[in-house]
Amino acid sequence: MAQLCSNDASFTGTLGAVRRFPHFLFTIDRDALRMKIFLAASIVASVALSGAASAAEVAKSASPLAIYAVVHVDIEPKDLKTALPLLQSFEQQAAHDTAVVSIDVLQQMGAENHFTLLEKFSSAAGYDDFVSRPYVKALRSGLQPLLGGPFDERIHRAMPQTQ
Repeated sequence: MAQLCSNDASFTGTLGAVRRFPHFLFTIDRDALRMKIFLAASIVASVALSGAASAAEVAKSASPLAIYAVVHVDIEPKDLKTALPLLQSFEQQAAHDTAVVSIDVLQQMGAENHFTLLEKFSSAAGYDDFVSRPYVKALRSGLQPLLGGPFDERIHRAMPQTQ
C-alpha cells in the first residue's frame, strides 16, 4: 500500500483495489474541464476530417494506370552490414529516376534484416523501364547471395473507385 499525500489517502493494486481519497484531491473547476474536453474533441475532429480529406485526395489522384510494387527482402542477419549500402544506394538512385513516382525503403522494427520496398510508377511501361535499369539489376544481383528467403515482389494497381 502506497501513501499519496495524506493519511486519508490510500491506494492498493490495480484490479479490485480499494481506493480512498480525501475530497480536496478532486476539486474540479467544471467549466475548465468542459472547455478542455471541448478543445480535445475539436482537435480530434479536425485531425480526423483532415485525414479523411487527405485520403480522399490521394484516392482521386491515384491514376488507374499507376503500378505499385511491394518488395519484401529478407537478408541473412550476418550479411546486414553488406546489404545496407546496396539498399541505400538503390533508394538514392531510384529517387532520381524519371520512371519512379515514389520510392520508400522500410526496415522492419525488431527484425532489422527485413526490408520492404514500396515503389510507385505512373504506368506498367514505367515499371518495365525501371526493372531494366542497371542500378536495379545491380541491386538484385548484389542482394541475391545475401538473401535469407526468396525475393518477394508483388505488383499492384489502385483499387477501382465506386461511383
